[in-house]
Amino acid sequence: MLLTFGVLHFTIRPQSPRLSRVHVRQPVQMCAAPCREINPVHHAALAIIPPMPVASGFSDEAHVWNRVQELRSEWKDPGLWRWPPHINLMYPCPDPNRPIEQPGELEASAGWLETALSDAIFNARLKPFKVRLAKCDTFKTGSGGVVWLDPVVIEEDGLDEESAKMHSQGNPWQQLIRCVSSAVGTDNERWIRKPFIPHMTVTHTSLHQDALDLAASHNENAGVQGHSLGEFWVRDMVLLIRSNHPESQFEHYATISLLTMDENSEAPTVKIQQGRKRLHAMPEHRDQVGEWLQDAIAKRRSNRRKPRRRRRRASETA
Repeated sequence: MLLTFGVLHFTIRPQSPRLSRVHVRQPVQMCAAPCREINPVHHAALAIIPPMPVASGFSDEAHVWNRVQELRSEWKDPGLWRWPPHINLMYPCPDPNRPIEQPGELEASAGWLETALSDAIFNARLKPFKVRLAKCDTFKTGSGGVVWLDPVVIEEDGLDEESAKMHSQGNPWQQLIRCVSSAVGTDNERWIRKPFIPHMTVTHTSLHQDALDLAASHNENAGVQGHSLGEFWVRDMVLLIRSNHPESQFEHYATISLLTMDENSEAPTVKIQQGRKRLHAMPEHRDQVGEWLQDAIAKRRSNRRKPRRRRRRASETA
């Protein structure tokens, strides 16, 4: 099996928009939220991803990416080619390529979601926070299951005053999802799953019992060895986008940072970095993942169709 999760190939597509950076330095009114209903699509997602390996080597946190990818490969995750390691905040998500009308504006404006998110983060004073990927848990999906890692927030010693205040006001994950709700507007909150459970999917299984067995085995080994898959800082959220083909790979579209101190500024800022490009640590070709991938994808498609078949048969016999 050929694994190239550490591929250090970096490309920017010719059709990519320019790479730009915007600093938001002042509190602003929440004018960027849509004034009408949004239409989320499955080829866009708002998520948190762990730091990737960089061209010069590995960052202090890059081992998290590699360990998660190795576990996904070991457990034959059908989403390994399409998705990076991720914690979804909103999926499906509004298409960032599609302009939407703004309050007080006659014409549609692109980039509304990135702007609305940065405004919400600034006004909430939401700063980076650290998480640990320790134990696995599961969701039940029909007869199947999803195995996921729990990104537990770590309260660091020696936090500055604003960070300590943020932690005292509740779980940073819940504060982050409130920012997302604020950005998309109250009319569209139903697109955000409630209750929000932050999770990093590791694999899908045909039977829920298989998911329970995998999670139990992982948790037992982690407990015996006394370690997790690693820790990393949640410093920003990422807009991911792919083509309409269901098996195409998600790419970077925009990064919206949490509140940070810029070296050229005396005040904290929120940064927006735009530019569609491949995530360089993702496999470039499907055959780099393994021969098992196509079978895993076919099996998951079959499992998704089963409920429809049951409903069809029930209607035929009614």
